Amino acid sequence: MRSLGFESLKFRIVLNLPLPRDLSGGIMNKRPCIGFYMEDAFEAYQHMGTEVIEEYGDRVGHNWLHTWDEGGRKLLRCRKCGGYILCQFSELHSMEDEDYYSDSFQVSGPEEARNLNRMYDGYKIETDFPGRWLICDPCKAPLWSDRLKKAGRHIDPENNGSA
Repeated sequence: MRSLGFESLKFRIVLNLPLPRDLSGGIMNKRPCIGFYMEDAFEAYQHMGTEVIEEYGDRVGHNWLHTWDEGGRKLLRCRKCGGYILCQFSELHSMEDEDYYSDSFQVSGPEEARNLNRMYDGYKIETDFPGRWLICDPCKAPLWSDRLKKAGRHIDPENNGSA
């Protein structure tokens, strides 16, 4: 069976055609969600309507899969384009309020997500991930990580997640 390229998948989405499926009925796609290729972070966030494929919990080996007090990671699949998303969510418990945010990382599928879980703990993935990722805070507009990197800043979990 011929593999469909990124442009072909984009074309199918624009025309609202069904995504190609493999023999078991799964979507034939080993690519990140196309939302990661959008310039506008809010538009990308709106595009990423997801379903959970696999939950990894809060720890793999010695790696905590979040930055603050609680959290974890999940592998998600976009319902619109069939692309994959590795989501890390973190929650800080404090005296006043509980702060929560999530990061969405582009992955090609379950194998890459598992490798990232083994390679990076919650803080390391936010500082060393080679691509850009989507930062979502329920109180703020979504933000691409490269906007912080260009400014020479990073996410600081000790400073309420602010850059």
